[in-house]
Amino acid sequence: MVIFDVIIHVIHINPVLSYLPKMKLPSCIIWGKNDNVTPPEVANEFHKLLPNSDLFWIDKCGHAPMMEHPGKFNTILVDWLTSKITVK
Repeated sequence: MVIFDVIIHVIHINPVLSYLPKMKLPSCIIWGKNDNVTPPEVANEFHKLLPNSDLFWIDKCGHAPMMEHPGKFNTILVDWLTSKITVK
């Protein structure tokens, strides 16, 4: 049943996948390792397809890392954003 759900999910998002390689802006992907709605395999696929992406995992976290672990989520995001700032 789980494999079937993953296949259905990937088929559903497939139109989006063709656009990801065209996105050149930096992308921060923050994913729950225990996401049962959108499995971790999808995060890995997004990361491979987005040319300028960074992928971060949150342990013991499901589909909503920003709500389940807001402190960890915000730390990852702020650190990532800070790493992208260029001072001129």
